[in-house]
Amino acid sequence: MQAQACGLGLQQCYDIGGPAEAINKEKEKGRCFAFDGRHGSLTVKLADAAASGGLTPFAFTLEHLNKVFSEQGGGSAPNTFNVYGYEDSAALSAAAAALQKKAKKAKEAAVARAKKEAAVAAAGEEGGQQEAAAAATEEEEEEVVEEEEEESEEEKAVYGIPLIVGGVYDIDAANPVQTFYDLEVGAKKQPIRYVRLEVTSNHGNPDYTCLYRFRVHSAP
Repeated sequence: MQAQACGLGLQQCYDIGGPAEAINKEKEKGRCFAFDGRHGSLTVKLADAAASGGLTPFAFTLEHLNKVFSEQGGGSAPNTFNVYGYEDSAALSAAAAALQKKAKKAKEAAVARAKKEAAVAAAGEEGGQQEAAAAATEEEEEEVVEEEEEESEEEKAVYGIPLIVGGVYDIDAANPVQTFYDLEVGAKKQPIRYVRLEVTSNHGNPDYTCLYRFRVHSAP
């Protein structure tokens, strides 16, 4: 969803809608990082982290337009989110691969469940056969959940996927600039060089989500 603005008295063309919009200093309606759907992520390399051996964040800020000035009452604003931190590029790459693998397995499991349910419905099974099929499906779902939990623990052990903070952006709050301080205990002592913001839902817009600004706060 990236475009380029030119002319209209501007000294130069600039990209709008790209990831860089979330970390710039400009704040105008429409100048945001826009991504398709309700889910998306933004990875940021901390500017001073390389020289200092990593930064230890103590808070994160998310920003959107006040819903009064936003189309659809702020439906494109982020809602639930998680922030992850990584000590170097290797950890970031390993975590991304692990999460991609997990997402692929979850999608395959969902497709398999949908096919099975469709087959049961098409066959028009009734009575004990239908109950047995439903029970079998439920058992398979439980196995998938257990497998995903085991994989998640394995990923944490192997790749060190570190959740720093999870939260909810309140579109109804008076202040659209919202800072989150309640970090995970382990994150308060771990220097990092990369941060990944993962938006897991928005406030209702099914087509796109807009992130106006994302900031990382750390001690000097």
